[in-house]
Amino acid sequence: EWLRSAPGSFLAASERHGAIRRWNVSQSSPEQSFKVGAGGIRSVRAIANRPDQVLIACCDGSVGFFHLRRKAWARQVDVSHTETVFVAEFKQNQADVLVTGCFDGSIKIWDVNRMQSVRTLWPNQGVIYSLAFPTMAEDHRMAAVTSTGKLLVMDIGPKGKGKVTINITPHTNLAQSVAWLQGSELLATASHDSSVVIIDASKGTCLERLNH
Repeated sequence: EWLRSAPGSFLAASERHGAIRRWNVSQSSPEQSFKVGAGGIRSVRAIANRPDQVLIACCDGSVGFFHLRRKAWARQVDVSHTETVFVAEFKQNQADVLVTGCFDGSIKIWDVNRMQSVRTLWPNQGVIYSLAFPTMAEDHRMAAVTSTGKLLVMDIGPKGKGKVTINITPHTNLAQSVAWLQGSELLATASHDSSVVIIDASKGTCLERLNH
C-alpha cells in the first residue's frame, strides 16, 4: 500500500506473521517494522485524512486503525473467528471463561459475561480440534490437540498469557480428541493413526499407547 504522505514509500504485510514493514523504492531493506500482533495480516490500507494511521485487517478477524508514529493500535475491533470452529469448552470451575479452537489454528479466550474475546492465541501447530482443562480452578493450564498430531499444554492464566509449556507429537496423524482425567496429571489423546496415548501432563511424557 503506497503512502501518499511519503512519496516512494509503501507498506507491505504478510499472512505468515503479525508485522507490517515500511519500504522505500530507493532502498533494498525496510525503513521500519511495526509489530501489530501474533497472527498474520490480510490487508493494509492508507487513510487519506489520517496520514499517521492505516487500516489493518488481521487473519484472526480483527480490524482496526494502527498509528504508525506511535507504533500502537489507535482502535481495534475483534470480529471472532474467520474459519470453522471445531471446539468450544468452558474452563473447569470457571463458567465465565469459554475457549474456542478453530480451523485457522487460533484459540480464542472469551469473557462470557461481556460476550467479548479477551485474548487470541496462535500456537502455529495446525488446526485446533480439541481442548481440555484440569479440574482445579486455580490451575490455568489447557491442553489442545491439532491436525499435525501435536499435543500442546498452555498456561492461559493472567501471568502465563498463553505460553506453551509442553509441545510433543504423540501421533503420526491428525489428533482429534483430548481428555484430562479429573484430579490427576493424566491426559488421553485420540488420533486418526488408530491410537490412544496416555500422557503425563506435568512432564510431557507418553506413558502408554493403545492401538485399535
